[in-house]
Amino acid sequence: QDLYYVETATGNKTLITHNDHKEIDDYTFAPDSKWIAYTDPGKARAFDVIKLYQIGSKKIVQVTDAWYNSYQPQFSPDGKLLYFISARDFNPTYSHTEWNHAYNDMQKPYYVRLAVDVKSSFQVENDEVAIKTDSAADNKPEVKDSKNKKEAPKKDTAKPDEVIVKVDEDNLGDRIESLPVAAGNYNNLSATSEGVYYTSNTVGKDRTLKYFSLKDKKENEIGDFGGYVISADTKKILFR
Repeated sequence: QDLYYVETATGNKTLITHNDHKEIDDYTFAPDSKWIAYTDPGKARAFDVIKLYQIGSKKIVQVTDAWYNSYQPQFSPDGKLLYFISARDFNPTYSHTEWNHAYNDMQKPYYVRLAVDVKSSFQVENDEVAIKTDSAADNKPEVKDSKNKKEAPKKDTAKPDEVIVKVDEDNLGDRIESLPVAAGNYNNLSATSEGVYYTSNTVGKDRTLKYFSLKDKKENEIGDFGGYVISADTKKILFR
């Protein structure tokens, strides 16, 4: 199957990639519409990998390697992170009759920091507290001159900065981090400005909808929902 990029204004289409083995149905646009992230199906027994395609230069950048199965790429709204799901946890269970092992619950949500200057959400924070000391100068009463007082000019409301996705290829794979959640079976990944939604379950348990907050650095369970849709502004969610 082929994956194309089609310009709606002209109808011109550009071939992004071709795969002889599987369908390519897992792809998404970056917030600046200059990059496309997609899952490239592995050949034969090879695992699926996440790749980036830059529309302007037609360059392809591989994000994950073929050692682990990875899929469902999703950009953060600010374009600094690329979330995805990957099977990288190996916790074997053993059979009491066959004396053989099996691997279940191997997946977790991950993200990669696309640019070098993007800080990790889980870096060690400085918890030092500054102590303010009272001085004589601080205790002096404030003198106001009402005669020469001028009204401060009104400031224009700041417009949100334009989103520009920056990708530093060097050591890109070294900037992959996992969310600190239990390994299981994950699906339906959706990124917001402060975290990510997903559905997950483990062997013997029903699938539930959860939200991981990068601000609070913790996972919150929402309920037993198999499917959901988030509004464009990520402020409302429709469950099924």
